[in-house]
Amino acid sequence: MSSVTIKDLDALASKTLKIVVEGKDLVGEDAINNYQKAYDDFKKNAKAVMEPDRTMRLGIVGQVKAGKSSFLKDVIFYPRLLRQ
Repeated sequence: MSSVTIKDLDALASKTLKIVVEGKDLVGEDAINNYQKAYDDFKKNAKAVMEPDRTMRLGIVGQVKAGKSSFLKDVIFYPRLLRQ
């Protein structure tokens, strides 16, 4: 399975933007502006995700006695189990 990088997604979004702009008579100015905003937001968010020192917060929620603690212990102490 090949992995997709942010660079790949950016290239695809850029190509799509060019197609939308070239077909502006077919889609209208609002569609172009909406796509441009989504594209700009994507680039900003992609850069934030790729920051090496970003903070990640993870919450584990569920019913009482559902196995949340056991799950966390397994993930922390036996990470190889997740790779099977």
